Amino acid sequence: NPAKRHHVRFWRCPDGWLLPGGTRVDWLAAGTFDRAVGFSLFTLQITHKIDENTDIERDHIVDSLLHAGSGARVHLIRDFASGYHARNGGGDTIQT
Repeated sequence: NPAKRHHVRFWRCPDGWLLPGGTRVDWLAAGTFDRAVGFSLFTLQITHKIDENTDIERDHIVDSLLHAGSGARVHLIRDFASGYHARNGGGDTIQT
């Protein structure tokens, strides 16, 4: 339903594109679990409110791709970023 949903976007990277630190990637993705509809703390517009622990949704997306026969491969980049705690564009607390 519109209030509760898995939401993911994928972006194809240009050939030879590198992440900070030099790791080559073919695709990037961003995923959230939308837990409700509410108002943005910053714009007061209606938006989706997301689950705070974005790692749970990341793991769900990766597992779904790996078990769907998509041919997707996953490579863990160790120490890419330290723990991250902040807010998204709608003002929701996020943690990864």
